[in-house]
Amino acid sequence: MSNEVTRIKARQRNLQMIMVRQYVAKQYQLNDKFTEDQIVNLFYFRQSDLANSLKYFFEKKGDKYTLRKEVKEKIKSMSDKHINLKKELNSEQLISDYLESFKIFSKEYLGNIFEGSSIYETFFKKNYAALESLHWLSLPEYEEQMMINSHILPEDDILQYYDHYHALEDLYRVLNGELKPANSFKGDKNLNKQLAFRVYSRRWGNEDTYLVQRRINGWHVQHLSINGVSDKDGTGPLLMNLDHDSIQYPKDGIKYALSVLWNLADESEMSVEELQSKLQEIADWVSAVEKAVGYYQPDWCGYY
Repeated sequence: MSNEVTRIKARQRNLQMIMVRQYVAKQYQLNDKFTEDQIVNLFYFRQSDLANSLKYFFEKKGDKYTLRKEVKEKIKSMSDKHINLKKELNSEQLISDYLESFKIFSKEYLGNIFEGSSIYETFFKKNYAALESLHWLSLPEYEEQMMINSHILPEDDILQYYDHYHALEDLYRVLNGELKPANSFKGDKNLNKQLAFRVYSRRWGNEDTYLVQRRINGWHVQHLSINGVSDKDGTGPLLMNLDHDSIQYPKDGIKYALSVLWNLADESEMSVEELQSKLQEIADWVSAVEKAVGYYQPDWCGYY
């Protein structure tokens, strides 16, 4: 479906909001030309953004980049809404009223599950007219998973997006300063770094070490048998090496753990040391199962 909110679309939405905030802050002009390094540093483009979104926002002219016409128009339109609302005398009062109103509503709504629907409807109707203004006043950056779960990007239909308790709560957290723009390169700090995945093999009677790197699209694996890039859940060379050496492991659990770890490392400033430790915990889980399968089978069986 073309309307599906993918992780890339959600990330592009947040990148666009960064561009709007930087434009409002007069950090650049719409007709400026940028080097790739300037794009990275000014708009917090990560390595995955360069791969997935550089051409979405920019076109290359010579050795530099310029914003696409449609992107410039969106940035100008969004920034104008923000600037015009900031000039209005009641803008601060609008924010103050929402903060006070949501605090009361949240306590009542969460504390009364039997009348929650009625309490929610009353609050939403009361604040319905202010939501769009509050959105453009704050130029918020939201978690990508939240937008994916909502099946809609905020700017596609602001009122529909905020018609959910958690979306209203996120707006509250933005307005009270609790939820701030990330302004971070997050997982880039642990990208393409050499890691070790040490796993026990009964076939060889010792530990094997797979050299692993977290890449923008999965895990790169280097080993004697099979090399290359695996999916985020290890599907491909990582798990193929285990299978090649007849290592026994809980496949669904290991795939889930590898995927969760990849995302954790990508969405945080996880150090290389922490990533290595967590990756080895997964390898230790594999080793424990591999040892137990052989140890506990009946002596007369000899299957493993």
